[in-house]
Amino acid sequence: MRFTPETVLSYLDDVRDRTLLMQNPVLPMPHYGELPSLEAGERRYVVADDGVYVQARTLALSVCARLASTPPLPFGSLTPRVELSGGSLPRSFFARMCAEALEESPNEWAALVHWDSNFQHYVWTATEARHRSTCRVAYDSAARDESCLVIDAHSHGVARPEFSALDDTSDRYGLYFACVLGYCVTRQSIRLETRLVIDDLRIPLAWHPWEDDPTDVADASRGARLGGRP
Repeated sequence: MRFTPETVLSYLDDVRDRTLLMQNPVLPMPHYGELPSLEAGERRYVVADDGVYVQARTLALSVCARLASTPPLPFGSLTPRVELSGGSLPRSFFARMCAEALEESPNEWAALVHWDSNFQHYVWTATEARHRSTCRVAYDSAARDESCLVIDAHSHGVARPEFSALDDTSDRYGLYFACVLGYCVTRQSIRLETRLVIDDLRIPLAWHPWEDDPTDVADASRGARLGGRP
């Protein structure tokens, strides 16, 4: 087959394959032009000169993350990045996380942060726990708005701050930062882990969304956890 712009997708003669592609677009990165802008709620895959990327956007976040590295390919270049609609969060949000996690310790605790696009500021969203213990916290999902979610935070009480298999099951839909606090004995003892969630892609981060100008932002080809597999 001689590929032209009109025939490049003509081999997809099954409506199921076409539907899958429309829901998960795959685009080559142009050398001399630009990709169309993403609307909030959209996601796509892009093949660039050094690998395969995923791009996603909500009202709160815009992300470009490399999924896999490849040998040089004849396409344009992309740079991994994370952009928050309101810029870095005030550090007071982290201070409040620590204070509330300490108050509930040794039980687990949870809270959310959303972006209010109307008033252009971040909003702390408390959660009403339906269950709380030293090994689990559950809350009413009505408090959660995926379209503008920025942070999903919880604590592990006095245990280590590492994401569990249960956390992996929970962090499978949406675009947001997941934070887990541990060693919640004193303010000085608290430690924190943060990862970027893009649906079933979970990227460990060496920085937190209240820190300025992240550089090592979103490269899943260097140790992200896909589908719960290490």
